[in-house]
Amino acid sequence: MLWRRQPASVDLRPLSALHAARKLAPDDEEAVRVETCMRLIAKVTDTNLLHRGGPEGLHFAQESASSFPAAGDFGSPGWRRRAADIHEAFVARNLSPGGSADLLAMALFVDRIEL
Repeated sequence: MLWRRQPASVDLRPLSALHAARKLAPDDEEAVRVETCMRLIAKVTDTNLLHRGGPEGLHFAQESASSFPAAGDFGSPGWRRRAADIHEAFVARNLSPGGSADLLAMALFVDRIEL
């Protein structure tokens, strides 16, 4: 069987999330990355979260990440503490958003080569 070359297919949601986060915190790349990661965790069916925590763990992670921006923007004091609290809750439940982290890495890579 011959393989036909298919056009590349790229999910642009991670890159869109990165660009949206950059509008919120244009001068703080750490904040941009945290916000992007939270957006991805909230919206993506991360199979690593699903594997580690089942549907309940995935739901917990998505709800936690969804609440992150609602609690205040990056200009407000305490955003790093809120992010750390979410991280600690994930660790306590053995949840690791590896798929979302991979998507963040790819978005950063594509963003960099587009410059």
